[in-house]
Amino acid sequence: PPTPARAAAADATAGADIEPIFRGGPPPPPQALSRHRFTDSSTTLSKKKIQQAHNSAKRRLHVQQTRDRWRQNERDLQVANDTKAWERIFAHPQNWEDAKRRGVVTQLCFRGVPPAVRRRAWCAMIGNPLMITRELYEINSQRAQELSWQQRMVSEAENKRFGSQGGPPPPSSQPDSFGSPAAAGKEETMQLLDQDLPRTLPQYQFLQTSGSLRDVLQTFVRYRPDIGYVQGMSYLAATLLLYMDDSFECFTCFANLLNQPFCFDIYRLQREQLDLHIKTFEYFFKLNLPALYQLFKRHDVEPMIYYLDWALTLYVKCLPLDVVARVWDSYLLLGEAFCIRTALGILKLFGKTLSRMDSEEIARFLQHLPQDLNQQELFSQIEEIRITPEECSQVVSRLSNSDGATRRRGFLSFLYS
Repeated sequence: PPTPARAAAADATAGADIEPIFRGGPPPPPQALSRHRFTDSSTTLSKKKIQQAHNSAKRRLHVQQTRDRWRQNERDLQVANDTKAWERIFAHPQNWEDAKRRGVVTQLCFRGVPPAVRRRAWCAMIGNPLMITRELYEINSQRAQELSWQQRMVSEAENKRFGSQGGPPPPSSQPDSFGSPAAAGKEETMQLLDQDLPRTLPQYQFLQTSGSLRDVLQTFVRYRPDIGYVQGMSYLAATLLLYMDDSFECFTCFANLLNQPFCFDIYRLQREQLDLHIKTFEYFFKLNLPALYQLFKRHDVEPMIYYLDWALTLYVKCLPLDVVARVWDSYLLLGEAFCIRTALGILKLFGKTLSRMDSEEIARFLQHLPQDLNQQELFSQIEEIRITPEECSQVVSRLSNSDGATRRRGFLSFLYS
């Protein structure tokens, strides 16, 4: 047992420990001393937990960084191997046809064409069936510049003349230097470029400052006055310019791209053709995502609200550019079938989110897709949707014949009524 001297010393020490807390009062009871000691131990325990949590977070971060480095190394190795595969394909024209027939090109395109060979791959997939030469391009480019200058002069004169009256100026019929009216066909649509170009991929200022984008689009309007310029074309031309060497190469790919059946139909803006491709999309939508299709029907969300804009710009306006480039890698090879697969992949990726929205929220969401979407997750969803170009062509043909028969029956019933 402790001696009286030791007990007195212990009491003095205990009082000194808690004296700052119970200053100026009587000696504290034993319960206060135990509470004080418990507070010290809990603080120490809390610090240990914080340190353990910090160490655990550091370990998780290290594991994640290691995993990310491993995945990046895997991607770099895959890109290097794919680049060599593309180089072997480009080595001889016959290799291209053999690789397409064996499905090698389809696999390489779906994985994503390496940036180093993307220009050559896109040019090969689009081709030049229109047989556009540099001389033809330069002739139309020169005429387009003259026509643009004349339209600008006429517009300025009309603005000065009719500006005080507050009404729009009448359409111009001023002939150009080649004997045809300046507004022949749809060449007057060239004036829309002043509105569209500043808002087309504004993060790439060189597209506007270099004049290449305007030159490609003006030349196309002069080359195809029956189509003219349609809003959305600037996104296609701008995307091509990001990878092409010069304006001539870009114009060749752009003109041949718009000459393909799907783009040609939607950019002519004829109601019958637009309805045909919208119905084709709806057919595969109902077939692959029936629950989401019924949800959209209940909310009256029509494909014209979102799919038409996606198709007109080939997703340049709604998806991040790195995702767009990979979508184009397969679209340029497979056509409308892959455009539909991409749309269904987007809808499937955000299916749960869309199921919790009303009609206005769905429309707003699909018109402004999240820019931080995961590319791998999107293409995993696209891969699960199987639509071949042959199946798509069959559906388009069947729907076209069905619409034609319906129109003929309607005409005959009207004729004999």
